[in-house]
Amino acid sequence: MLNKAKTLVYLSAYPSSDPYKQRFFHMLPYYQNYFDNIIIVDAILSFNEKLSGLSKQPKLLFQAQKYSEVDNVITYKVYPTVPSRIGLRIPFLFSFNGFVLKRLLNKIIEPLTPENTVIGTSHPYMYTGFLKGLSEYKIFYECPDMYEEFPWSKRNVSIMLERKLVKAVDYLIASSHFISEVKEMQFGREFEVVTNGVDFELFSKSDKLRLYSNKKVIGYVGALEKWVDLDLIDKIAESFKENEIVIIGAMTDNVIVQINEIKRKYSNISFLGAKPYEEIPSLVKGFDIGIIPFRYSKLIEGVSPIKLYEYLAASLPVVSIYWKELKPFENVAYLSNSDDEFIENIRKGLDEGCNVEREKVASDNSWENKTKETYLTITGHES
Repeated sequence: MLNKAKTLVYLSAYPSSDPYKQRFFHMLPYYQNYFDNIIIVDAILSFNEKLSGLSKQPKLLFQAQKYSEVDNVITYKVYPTVPSRIGLRIPFLFSFNGFVLKRLLNKIIEPLTPENTVIGTSHPYMYTGFLKGLSEYKIFYECPDMYEEFPWSKRNVSIMLERKLVKAVDYLIASSHFISEVKEMQFGREFEVVTNGVDFELFSKSDKLRLYSNKKVIGYVGALEKWVDLDLIDKIAESFKENEIVIIGAMTDNVIVQINEIKRKYSNISFLGAKPYEEIPSLVKGFDIGIIPFRYSKLIEGVSPIKLYEYLAASLPVVSIYWKELKPFENVAYLSNSDDEFIENIRKGLDEGCNVEREKVASDNSWENKTKETYLTITGHES
């Protein structure tokens, strides 16, 4: 029987409203079984949202906003902090964040006893100054991405700031083996690997929503950013004119021009934009095959792709580019080392019958299992 810690305080890297539902928020329903109380400090990424909130409620300069309370989960927002993209350009501003967070969150943290409280974050530098003042508590850092490799990041500054956080925390988790290896080399500390997962029940049992009744559907779900290979998607549309290609995800400004060109060239491809997360399982079940058409990079090398597990839970054949993190899945996914191989693997996948192993792999990688692994790590239990 595990000793149950009473309170989890989580300092979020992404907003709870993010349409792609980040890792912690997938785990949240299961964390509620392990903790009596959960306190979330929600991320506000937009500088305009911060200014708007402060102009409407000037008192938020001096207190955290209690944003929601559902069951045993309370969510707060803190407005007068420096967004990470600005702080990366002027790093000393993050010390201001530490000061603000201490001032606005102390009333929330002070009543919590260190022996019954776990504090964590998945942001590599936003909360470091605040966490340094909480050394009596058990603190964890969960690294879900190679932050220094994001297109908007400043690599050397990001690593320097992340090093400060790694020194300040007790437990370290990486979402992929590649991230674990890189971070251990960068910082000289071991990261426990807990890969991403899937809400297995949701994706395996959702009703199927067929957008096209007479054609097989090649589908992709995810952000349309620089790391998505739109040239490959163009080739897929050209090669499978008898099929429908459905792309679901928000489009950033830097890809709009190329997406519009693809839409102009082909009548068999639909870009549906972002969809609410609760609609995604039924849409995915309506695919005949799921694809992961990324451009290979160090950023992608560190990814444990949630969409892989979601496609598998929906019992779809999966075609992806190859990177090392996916090698354990080569028996349930078609891994491709070139565009030509990717297109040939789609042909194979569209002709493939049922594969019960896909759902078993997805079930083994459920968010419920991943949350238990993480809980054992952040509370100091042996797994």
